[in-house]
Amino acid sequence: MSIADYNGLTNKEVEQLKKQGLTNDIDDPNEQTMTSIIISNVCTFFNLIIFILALLVFSSGQLKNLMFVGVALCNLAIGVFQEIKAKVTLDKLSLIAETKVEVIRDGKIEKISHKDLVLGDYFLLKTGNQIVTDSTIIEGYLEVNESLLTGEPDIIEKRPGDQIYSGTFIISGQAIGKAVHVGEDNISNKIAIAAKMKKKQKSVLQDSINKILKLVSILIVPLGLALFISQYFIKDLGYTRSIIGTVASVSGMIPEGLVLLTSVALAIGAINLAKQETLIHDLFCIETLAHVDVLCLDKTGTLTAGKMSVDQVIELNDSITSQQIMPQLLAILNDDNATSQALKAYYGTKEDNNYTKIIHFSSERKYSGVCFNETTYLFGAPEFLFKKHFNHIQPKIEKYTKEGKRVLLLAKTKNENLDTLEIISFIIISDIIRENAKTTLEYFKHQGVDIRIISGDHPSTVSLIAKKTGLEDYNSFIDASTLKTEEQIAEASKKYKIFGRVSPLQKRQIIEALQKQGHTVGMTGDGVNDVMALKAADCSIAMAEGSDAAKEISNIVLLDSDFAYLPSVLGEGRKVIHHIQNASSLFLVKTIFSIILTFMTVCIGFAYPFKPIQLTFVSSVAVGIPSLFLTFEKDYTIIQGDFFINVLSKALPGALAVFIEVSLVTIYTQLFGYNLDVRSTMCVILTALCTMLVQKEIYPLTTHYRRIIFTTLSVLAVVGFLLFHRFFELVKLDMQCTLVSIALGALAFLLIKLMHIISSYILKKASSHHEMNPVIWTPK
Repeated sequence: MSIADYNGLTNKEVEQLKKQGLTNDIDDPNEQTMTSIIISNVCTFFNLIIFILALLVFSSGQLKNLMFVGVALCNLAIGVFQEIKAKVTLDKLSLIAETKVEVIRDGKIEKISHKDLVLGDYFLLKTGNQIVTDSTIIEGYLEVNESLLTGEPDIIEKRPGDQIYSGTFIISGQAIGKAVHVGEDNISNKIAIAAKMKKKQKSVLQDSINKILKLVSILIVPLGLALFISQYFIKDLGYTRSIIGTVASVSGMIPEGLVLLTSVALAIGAINLAKQETLIHDLFCIETLAHVDVLCLDKTGTLTAGKMSVDQVIELNDSITSQQIMPQLLAILNDDNATSQALKAYYGTKEDNNYTKIIHFSSERKYSGVCFNETTYLFGAPEFLFKKHFNHIQPKIEKYTKEGKRVLLLAKTKNENLDTLEIISFIIISDIIRENAKTTLEYFKHQGVDIRIISGDHPSTVSLIAKKTGLEDYNSFIDASTLKTEEQIAEASKKYKIFGRVSPLQKRQIIEALQKQGHTVGMTGDGVNDVMALKAADCSIAMAEGSDAAKEISNIVLLDSDFAYLPSVLGEGRKVIHHIQNASSLFLVKTIFSIILTFMTVCIGFAYPFKPIQLTFVSSVAVGIPSLFLTFEKDYTIIQGDFFINVLSKALPGALAVFIEVSLVTIYTQLFGYNLDVRSTMCVILTALCTMLVQKEIYPLTTHYRRIIFTTLSVLAVVGFLLFHRFFELVKLDMQCTLVSIALGALAFLLIKLMHIISSYILKKASSHHEMNPVIWTPK
């Protein structure tokens, strides 16, 4: 293949085509712009409700009760700021990881972004590339996997004149292509977006929060209207009191901090990972990563550094040596993988244009070669070249495979006939193991993450490398080429930890088998042979030094290509979910007790006990501020149980305790003839106490940081009630009411403990029929 024969487009022609809009740059509908981030945060159902509530408070003249609007605006500003900050950070990393294309212009090769490709451009195609635009092969030969478009894993051969499509990827070969469609004109454009891996993450977290928001959205309007009718027409409390009570009820039901918390926590997680040179393609993959309990590793690029060296060459032919033929083979094949780089460093290269055919390496074949008239030279995996008579040469190579080394066989034959192979030499090469691989595997072991190693290499070689990296189950291996059916693969996935001689299709089947067993599976990879498995995994992680296809399809890209970053990535995911889960429980205490209290108030006909300004102060001190500051804590423990159940089991006790306390206060004040202001004051104080106790349950005071926050906020609450009671429309209590409040406060401790036991039992019973694993989270 001679690049010198092609001048390509001139720079002037390129500029003209760009002016006509004939570039490969298209808008990605999955990508959020800054405008869409602002709109999605501002234009929400709950913001509309808050706006209406603000108008109602304004009409009542009680302007200081508009404090809840200020809190909502702060939440909105924080959410928008963090999401935009995360977008800017990730966009910068995306530029680094962006797919590059080697294009021929003015007779020179330039490396440009795939978006800058224009119609009619000539560009180079080689193993590992993802095809970025519909093209025609001008010269060369490719083996292409079109599974991302067709769903079929078959390898398709492409020769000059054949069409290749965007979204597919090159298994082997080299060619020169010419762009025949660009941008929106690509035939496969609709599928190309999905093929570029912006796949929608399955999110239990998002689904659970959406369930909560949907339920609240259904209840909030009818309950609010019913309460106003009850207060104004039946209880005859007057317009101002009825409006203020209704606004307090409805604003209490709105879990405005819940949505904010989720978006902020995920955005901060993405920013923290970006600082560690980790690119997140989808924020919700952070959640999935946190729940991974099986991690499948490709040996090359993860346990090993992705580099190899030639240790020894054993010559076995009297008429020819490897040194006489390998330089020509390497120059003609011109592969750029780790094996070829090691061989080129050892043998060098030598141009030879007298060949008649090239047999490119593929993951299915496991060998490559070159034909010179009737003589064909092949080199690759011995067991694939000598399929029928491998037992004759197996003893000669076992010595090296037992040492964890790879053995390549160089042989010659006539007319590509594998039955008449004549061995020339064995080439012994070894992987360079990453220094930090052992420490990283130790981390995953202690974190309860099960490791599987899936590789195309000989299982004995992979086993020995696993032993060197400290994997305990290094002896638990199998040769996947002996597994012929999906049932055998499924059974082997339960029994073995190491899989050698795995085909790309089998990699995907192993992932799917583990998922069917109830596991949340993460997969790391860097080659085109990993693409189908990466796409199937719950969370896929690629190395930046890997192939374009692997990077594009993965949820996470390690820009430093360093396996040692994985513990940080997993830890960040767990930290984010713990924060969202714990803070969600705090926010839902107010939402749940507001819904229950509103319903009971409508049914019984009492006045609603709270005003908006009172609930705003309580929720800020006991919920909003601690949630914000405790977000900076590090919690890398395993995620246990179901998110929805975990949140409700912590929120319900506090909400029920508040409802019971308010009910007891209502009964007490009715019996002894106290007015609404006394009742409201007692309810506010006891609600604040219950919520602080829930905070203490969710965030046990096990660290100095937590104790400082809890103590500071407790003091702030007391000071607020004592010095600013008039501002919050609280009244001074007489001795009897004070003693009753103290007694009910003591009862709150017991109520929360009792409610926690009861609600946990009920919720676990209710969820037991669909929970696949009570300890480690599993997708539903």
